[in-house]
Amino acid sequence: VIVSGPKSILNYSPVDWDRKGADIPDDLLLHPSWPPRGAKGESWLSAVKASHSQETDRKTRWLQMGWVPVDGREPVFLVGNQVIGDFDGSNAAAAGVDDDALPVASNFGVGSIIDGDWDDESYREMVREDLTDVYEAYIASGAWTDASTAALVLAAALRPAIPLRPRSTIFLWGPKGKGKSWTAKCMMYFWARHLADWQDQLPGSAKDTVAYIEYCVARTPIWVVDDLAPSAVRKQAESEQAKLADLTRSIFNNATKGRMNADMTARKVHKPIAQLVITAENELTTPSAKERLIPAYIGQGKLNPSREPTDRINRMAAEEGTQARLTSHLLRYIRHTAVNSPGGWGAYMLRLEEMRATARKRAELMMRTEM
Repeated sequence: VIVSGPKSILNYSPVDWDRKGADIPDDLLLHPSWPPRGAKGESWLSAVKASHSQETDRKTRWLQMGWVPVDGREPVFLVGNQVIGDFDGSNAAAAGVDDDALPVASNFGVGSIIDGDWDDESYREMVREDLTDVYEAYIASGAWTDASTAALVLAAALRPAIPLRPRSTIFLWGPKGKGKSWTAKCMMYFWARHLADWQDQLPGSAKDTVAYIEYCVARTPIWVVDDLAPSAVRKQAESEQAKLADLTRSIFNNATKGRMNADMTARKVHKPIAQLVITAENELTTPSAKERLIPAYIGQGKLNPSREPTDRINRMAAEEGTQARLTSHLLRYIRHTAVNSPGGWGAYMLRLEEMRATARKRAELMMRTEM
């Protein structure tokens, strides 16, 4: 059997492993000689450590998704239980966010891992077809009657693939039943492990606690806080708005609330890494939060009156997994480009930062011109 757990269990006798976080299979627990105690336990542990010691594989288990460094190799992307970029089979990095750490972790992914190479023309043709299909479904079909909203949905969905931390929060607002949550699902389809994932649910809710949302946005590439609805109780409504306003500012500033343990030591800080998407019936009223949002109004007439364009997007995700497969292509493309760029990954990151700064300056100039 395989016993899994933190490496610290190797400091203890097997009788203490369950108390130290080990996962011990039932077949071993039911064995009449388990657990070995006393001198037998020490001898058994020594034998385990000595057995095939030269064949031991060492890997880093990451407690967050996204791009992570790998010793002696280029970074890989972790999402759900998948590792994108581990083409040599080194298994040097492992996904550590499972359903025990995050209830919806197994829903995150990029479909089935594709065995493709950018030098393979057949793979490149697959990429072209998937990109064309997604562009036609999300942009050209008119699923959203406002072209800027359609572009925002596609950009936000693919934004987590870029190895720069997102700073702006997407805020989808409008009357009940007009397509806000569905629009958020259209983004999550790009991060679905299985065809059925995100068809009937979104990762988070506006009713989640502040601590839970902070925990989630520090571990996932994209997170949705769904259904911020007006409350008849004024104090509750103000509290929920304040919660999301604080979260928006923390993502923009790459900061989170500091907290202390009972013994007055500082708790571990969970800095946000996710592209945050919020759906709500009303706009946020806090000026400092509104400045850090990208709002999109989803109301009457904002979705195509024909159901065919919207149904097409749903079918692509539920029957073909095209959106998630395109995300896989993009992650592979980014890694391929970075590895083959002059100066490698470090130089590639510097160029991305320069491109973001240039885009910001252009946006500022455009806004000044329009005002």
